[in-house]
Amino acid sequence: MPASLETFSQSLNKLIKKFETDKAHYLSKDYSESQAKIDFITPFFKALGWDVENEAGLLHHEREVLVEKGETEGRPDYNFRLAGQTKFFVEAKAPSELERAAETGIEPVFLAHRRSRRRFRCPERTTFA
Repeated sequence: MPASLETFSQSLNKLIKKFETDKAHYLSKDYSESQAKIDFITPFFKALGWDVENEAGLLHHEREVLVEKGETEGRPDYNFRLAGQTKFFVEAKAPSELERAAETGIEPVFLAHRRSRRRFRCPERTTFA
């Protein structure tokens, strides 16, 4: 079910406050990608209205979101689909990995997959300080 703008805004503000209350921990090397997915990334996409946890009980090939289990190489963490067709992938990273990338001057790159790979650069550097 699509989220209303008000509901999404409330959910997003809740996630932001959660991050701000324990920012040092979330930015530490002890905070893993898997935990970031549970605490922030999955709730973010649920707030947008995606059925990340398959609450509708759809068959595998009908699901809106396929989630890769564990930290594996070569596969995106989330595969977002409509009518069984992949629309985009999301590769999750722990906040500390993004912070290290910013410190070294490496810009995060977003990949969108259709028939070919396309890269999108962040329009501006994100800071976590």
